[in-house]
Amino acid sequence: MIRKLKSKWHQLKFMYYHQMARDCLDPKLKENLIQKANYHRSNFSY
Repeated sequence: MIRKLKSKWHQLKFMYYHQMARDCLDPKLKENLIQKANYHRSNFSY
C-alpha cells in the first residue's frame, strides 16, 4: 500500500516537473527540471 502511494506521488511529481520543463524558456532551468522529472520517472512504476 505504501509503495503504491509513493509510486503515485512520484508519478504526480514527474508530471508536474515535465509540464514545467515543457513550458520553461530558460535552458539552464529547463535542464534542471528535466533532471528532476527523470529522477521521479525512475521512481514510479505503472
